Amino acid sequence: TYDLRLPTWPFFLVAWLGDVSAVLLIAVRTYRLIFQPELMGGQYQIKPVE
Repeated sequence: TYDLRLPTWPFFLVAWLGDVSAVLLIAVRTYRLIFQPELMGGQYQIKPVE
């Protein structure tokens, strides 16, 4: 970025937005896992092996 004389703040902004969105997604998934576990992937049933 320094050789091309580009500002570095847009790259930092994109990196920070990615970090914030990842943390928010983890928080939402953790909340749903704790308070609504029946909604999280209960599509498959475990079959006993004989």
